[in-house]
Amino acid sequence: MTTQNDTVLFTTDGAIAIITLNRPAQRNAVNVELTEALRCAVTRFEEDPVLRVAILTGTGSTFCAGMDLVAFLGGEGDDILLGEGRFAGFVDAVRTKPIIAAVEGAALAGGMELTLACDMIVAGASASFGLPEVAVGIFPVAGGAFRLARKIPPAKALQLCLTAQRLSAQEGHAHGLVNELAPDGEALSEAKLLANSIICNAPLAVDAAFAINRKIASENETQLWNLCEDLWGPVSTSTDAAEGPAAFKEKRRPLWSNR
Repeated sequence: MTTQNDTVLFTTDGAIAIITLNRPAQRNAVNVELTEALRCAVTRFEEDPVLRVAILTGTGSTFCAGMDLVAFLGGEGDDILLGEGRFAGFVDAVRTKPIIAAVEGAALAGGMELTLACDMIVAGASASFGLPEVAVGIFPVAGGAFRLARKIPPAKALQLCLTAQRLSAQEGHAHGLVNELAPDGEALSEAKLLANSIICNAPLAVDAAFAINRKIASENETQLWNLCEDLWGPVSTSTDAAEGPAAFKEKRRPLWSNR
């Protein structure tokens, strides 16, 4: 069964929900409309007792390019980042079931933070990951600044956060960020195989194991989220935070003022 709400598609395949970001012309960048639709999709998945595992993926050649910078410049930033579930209504959503990211192409900025909020990642061979926010005058406020260092060696995580460099799917797999590598175009199929390997096990036992692992992963996150929000205010309202997206839109190098 498939339903469509423009920016997010919701497909069910037995006990699997497939949630698809659907703004390919914008590289699945997150605006308010997508945020609201994704929040609703996660709620629908959580509330349906038949569904046991979800897969988050994207249409087109990019998994997700992060926050829509045009929307950010238009004043949508706080609604995208700070509402229920935080960024995209997803990265801090309350949930009790596993979600697998199936990544083709680039998962950048908030797009990478969406994958970090998932519980497992399956990536196509040409997929890449990155937190390039500092290159446009902001920083990874949607969990990337602290979650990445829990997934890969902290020194490598810091390098990615401070340099805006990308991580290939192969590097991500070697560092333990990516669970499974797939041929290009096969990430969703491989994610379904992984989902089915979960579904075939005892539901109560899976739920218990998942709850324990989620608890471990979220330990002390409240303080870290509070710190992100405290720092986000002065950074997001700075002159440089306006200059970065403007330079990106105009395809020129930003002129930083440190203000």
